[in-house]
Amino acid sequence: MNSGVSEQITRKSASNLALAFILLPPEKRVAMSALYAFCRQVDDAADEDSIPVDERRRTLAAWRADIAAACEGREPSMEVNRELAPHIHTYRLPFRLFDELILGVETDLVQTRYQTPAELELYCYRVASVVGLLSIEIFGVRSRTVPGAA
Repeated sequence: MNSGVSEQITRKSASNLALAFILLPPEKRVAMSALYAFCRQVDDAADEDSIPVDERRRTLAAWRADIAAACEGREPSMEVNRELAPHIHTYRLPFRLFDELILGVETDLVQTRYQTPAELELYCYRVASVVGLLSIEIFGVRSRTVPGAA
């Protein structure tokens, strides 16, 4: 099973998380690779300091619109999202969680310090917990009591 650009992004990252995908059944491995590639791409888009903030904001808006298309059953234009789209439907991954993740990385455009624990907790939820919530759907957990679960 070859997932194209998503698999290349995942292999290139050499992260511990990506390396753990090898233990998954092939269909879940491909889905996780596509999800990881999406997360990596939106995070990289926000973190690229050589690009002006307004341009990064537009790039993230394009990612948001494109993943919304995928979640709504329309054809996304970005290759990573095209590879992720069938898994969105198979595992019922809700747009709300993708949007939360993008909101989190958008925070990186303007904020590096948090005034309250609640602000930091919201940021951590968006950039880390949401990835876990999307992942557990692929892993097969179907708890509907977690925030953002469809």
